[in-house]
Amino acid sequence: MRHWFLILLGVALLTAWLAPHAAGRLQPQWWSWLPVVVIFLASGLALPSERVRTAAGDWRVHAFVQGFSLVLVPLMVLALDPLLAALGVGEPLRLGIAFLACLPTTITSGVVFTRSAGGDEALALVNAVLGNLLGLVLTPLALLLLIGRSAEIPLLPVLRELALLVLLPFAVGQLLRLRLAAWAAAHRALLSNTPQAMVAVVLWLVFSAALQHGSGLSAGTVALLVLGIAAAHAGLLLLAWTGGAALDRPRRIAATVAAAAAVLLGLIPALDTDALGLMDKIAGECLLVLGAVATWLAIVDRARVLRLVLGALPLGVVLVAYGWHTFGDPWAAGQLLVGPRVAITKTGNPDLWQTPFFVGAAGLLFSPARGLLVYSPIVAVALWGMGRVWRDGKWADWRPLTLAALALFLPAAKRFDWWGGWCYGYRLIMDAVTLLAFLAIPMVAWVRVKRWRQIAVSVLALWSFGVQVLGVTAYDIGGWDARLVFDVLDHEDNRRATYDDRSLAEQHAQVHGGRVQSRSLNIDRPEYRHRLWSLTDTPIRYYLQNWSRARSQRQKNVIRFMHQDG
Repeated sequence: MRHWFLILLGVALLTAWLAPHAAGRLQPQWWSWLPVVVIFLASGLALPSERVRTAAGDWRVHAFVQGFSLVLVPLMVLALDPLLAALGVGEPLRLGIAFLACLPTTITSGVVFTRSAGGDEALALVNAVLGNLLGLVLTPLALLLLIGRSAEIPLLPVLRELALLVLLPFAVGQLLRLRLAAWAAAHRALLSNTPQAMVAVVLWLVFSAALQHGSGLSAGTVALLVLGIAAAHAGLLLLAWTGGAALDRPRRIAATVAAAAAVLLGLIPALDTDALGLMDKIAGECLLVLGAVATWLAIVDRARVLRLVLGALPLGVVLVAYGWHTFGDPWAAGQLLVGPRVAITKTGNPDLWQTPFFVGAAGLLFSPARGLLVYSPIVAVALWGMGRVWRDGKWADWRPLTLAALALFLPAAKRFDWWGGWCYGYRLIMDAVTLLAFLAIPMVAWVRVKRWRQIAVSVLALWSFGVQVLGVTAYDIGGWDARLVFDVLDHEDNRRATYDDRSLAEQHAQVHGGRVQSRSLNIDRPEYRHRLWSLTDTPIRYYLQNWSRARSQRQKNVIRFMHQDG
């Protein structure tokens, strides 16, 4: 099987998630070193000594890899730290990012991943050992530069582990190769596959421990961490690949994997059981998209439906396992279980799909508080493109995108809270908008024909970009969604006047008599839902007028959130 290693990694992670305590019952503290020894014993047997000597002398690659991982990455994090702070990332999380950036390259996974990708395994091995030796000196210095604190690294234990778990097994493998070279050549597949299987075992042990103890972070924080680390790793891989353009392909792969491998370590402590529950939030959207595409293929090319089903089968297995593990019912979904209670709170009716379709659709498209065409009018080009792909046969292959976007839009319009609760913009149809973005491509040629079209699209794009920047920099969760007003009440508690500013309300009360009482205009309450359609009381206007105050409140919310996560 060509991709057996990826499947094995998936099985290992799924097993760790479903039964995180199983690994502990096997007493891994007594044998967790064994897979690492096997990896490097097999590497010693498989690698000719000439290749190892050649890799050891490739100082240009060594300088590139170690300079990238131990110098460039810490400097990049140092430069980005003010931006992270400005975006509201708390100090504890920034310290964790800084520590992660100072780590040397990984040993076991870096070597095995390099081999799996067809890279120079010997070069990856040499850089793994060299990086961890240099890290004993450079990691504390980098930490001192980034966070103003150093770290004591137990020198002798680290050297002992490198010697016993890496160098000694590799040396034994090289000695055995002197007598078993012919056997090693005849069993190359075994020597190649065994380390990959051992990496799956190591990851199973590590993820089991992480999921068993948990990180103490909320699912939202973990999601941001995982996405951020994955994006950072992808960016570093691209940067390292570009920087190694002068190398031949095997050496370039080894240098790329080794230079960016350490960032993946951040995914392990970030995970906990709550974070895996995030899949429940996207399961429905995935199934809707797959259903739309399957429907299209059933019409135009039935032979490809089976391939789609087989490709989606792993997702279905994971979702069924999640429902069984979490709710005791393989077909259960968290949002459907909790949804009726939330619906009663917001509307007094448990029906999840109670909103008249045209009301919800109009709100999602045109509401001043949530409308797609208010917050991102550039999407109008994509909506026009939806028609284009059906009129022009040249774009026929894009038609499933329109069906998938509609499949995501329709239930959002019928949902009991089509406005998405407290949020900025069109939260419930963000996934549909991602698909719509591709549908703007068929309209590019049409826009270029006339200059007025180019100007109009540019204006729409600038407005859309500006509105999103406003939200990114100022949205403070409850500022507009639960905006406070201050009522002046007479002695019989009749409302005499209402102000946005407490001081003005208090002045009125002092002059005319009465008392001041605050009131939240929470849009989730039926009596204030009319605000979603107001032309004067809109989130965009509110945050333009109260940017500094909202920004300050946003910072306080982030600090409070970080303290709650510990």
